[in-house]
Amino acid sequence: MRTRIALSLFAALCLAATVVSPPAWSQTREEVRKAIDTLEKALERLPDDDADAATQPVTYERIAAALRSFDIEPTTYSNDEGQTAALIFRVNNLKALAFLDDNTGVMQFAFSVGGSKADMERINRWNRERRFTRAFFKTIKGRKVAALEAEFDVKEGRSDERLRTNVGLFVQSLRTFLREVCQ
Repeated sequence: MRTRIALSLFAALCLAATVVSPPAWSQTREEVRKAIDTLEKALERLPDDDADAATQPVTYERIAAALRSFDIEPTTYSNDEGQTAALIFRVNNLKALAFLDDNTGVMQFAFSVGGSKADMERINRWNRERRFTRAFFKTIKGRKVAALEAEFDVKEGRSDERLRTNVGLFVQSLRTFLREVCQ
């Protein structure tokens, strides 16, 4: 429970740092455009799924490898006990998080951006039309930011290709979210 609270606080701080730094305010549109271009290139490597492949437990190391296959380099965030508590990854200067909940067997991705063109109409349209992610507004340090989250039940494990497909789905959703909601 303590780890979950610490992770939640850390996630809020990371996302707040992305949102409130003065360079981010002036560069948000350019960063969104660059991130879309980067994600376009990464998605060219989305795999064909192999349902017959061996299923293995999902670990942070495997999630990191899947992110690297899209040329996205994650950094590890460790808790007080030195255990990996989350992966932080950037698409250009925009940060996102990936973490595993060992109790529920859920792999979650989270992203938020401030200073974009996101409004309630765009957020509502996203949620009506999309099924694998959810978009919403949240407040970080008194500032309203657009957020995108995705969860995958990985309790039964995943083959490498299926895990890469799940990660690719979030990468693809993030690119589309930036293009349709934030730009």
